[in-house]
Amino acid sequence: MGQAEPTDFEILSGLSRADLTDRLKGPEMLLEEMLRRTPDEQLPSMMYLIRDWLVANRDMGFTQLGKYFNQDKQKIDEACTMFKDRRKKYCHPEGLAEGQYPVFELFLLMDCMVYVGAGEAPDRLMGFLTDDSIKPSTKYTPNQLFQDPERHGKIYNFVLQDGQLIINRKTYYHSELATGKPVASSGEIAVIKQDDTLRIHVSSRSGHYRPSHESLELVKDIIVRDLKDNGCTVIPEILFSTDYLSKDLARITELNKTAEESKASTFANRVGGRRTV
Repeated sequence: MGQAEPTDFEILSGLSRADLTDRLKGPEMLLEEMLRRTPDEQLPSMMYLIRDWLVANRDMGFTQLGKYFNQDKQKIDEACTMFKDRRKKYCHPEGLAEGQYPVFELFLLMDCMVYVGAGEAPDRLMGFLTDDSIKPSTKYTPNQLFQDPERHGKIYNFVLQDGQLIINRKTYYHSELATGKPVASSGEIAVIKQDDTLRIHVSSRSGHYRPSHESLELVKDIIVRDLKDNGCTVIPEILFSTDYLSKDLARITELNKTAEESKASTFANRVGGRRTV
């Protein structure tokens, strides 16, 4: 008699943090695959399985994922119902144009859980989940981010949809900015000063849409056009990244700090070396 196939929970439990990070690029990839092969009627069971696994392995540091699933049975069931209603529409849209990306299943499920657990995120719009076309009323242009010193060193989310670059605070998911619809690109954008020079950093990091790195060229074209249309004659360097911009910001902040300390030390040495006649 052959050995029984391991259950999903046994597969999950047998993975170390190194497995998830190195082989699977994080737990999201694994949970995404498990959700993808889970039929609608088994979704609640899969949700409880994921919750139990996250609790059992909380020492592996999955606090970000854990907060989504740390809800009571009623909320989980409500989220499953909402997810089932929207799964085909948002995760497998028909007639998707080349170069556009749908919302992936795990992140749509998380959106549903945030929505039903509104107390966890009262500022969320999640309009796309209720087929409402509401978008955040405040949005920014690349020129505004570049010209306003108050916005330098701050990271914003963006989506490129129907030729329009929609930029807003990190508190809004990419799926909210795009009302759940396909996009041509998405990620993060920030204006960061280094060596007294402003540069625009753009990342393709988006869990919802996972755009190609090449799609950032489209974003760059719109940034340059917006700057020129607003009278900018010297276009800043635009740098691409595939990682979170918080890492770039932390690295540059440390470099700037080191440079300032070096200048201060040099100045102190010069002053201290002067002889008084």
